[in-house]
Amino acid sequence: MLRLFANSPNVFRPYVTMSNALMHRSALPERMRELATLCLAQRMQTDYEWWEHVRMGAEAGLTSDEIAAIHAGRLDAVGSDDAERFVVRATDEWLASSGRLSDNTWADGIEAVGEDALIDLAFTWAWWSAWVPTVARTFDIRIPTGDQITW
Repeated sequence: MLRLFANSPNVFRPYVTMSNALMHRSALPERMRELATLCLAQRMQTDYEWWEHVRMGAEAGLTSDEIAAIHAGRLDAVGSDDAERFVVRATDEWLASSGRLSDNTWADGIEAVGEDALIDLAFTWAWWSAWVPTVARTFDIRIPTGDQITW
């Protein structure tokens, strides 16, 4: 995907800036970001995102059991503490409600992860559920030959 953006000089710099902000400057901890991203990829069955973020999730500390549970849709088995379980539940609610959170969930999120991390979680949802998968589908970016994902 990076090669695609490198060939688009008007988009490359803003893409790198936003990606860097979400990956390295977010108030949302890396492990929580990867939980949310893998939950998005699983629910939306976006092969490229799943393939890319399994490795990143493992590097962020997700266990193979957690990744397998997300892949199987057993979200109640994911998260090592209340904050992580909130991220998983909120991601599921956000997807089920076409991008909305109830006022109660928003208030729970401020309590669980803090307002800054909650806002960054919303940007994470937008980036990895809409923008990146749309580009991957539009330009038919596929996982490497030989790798296969079975939903």
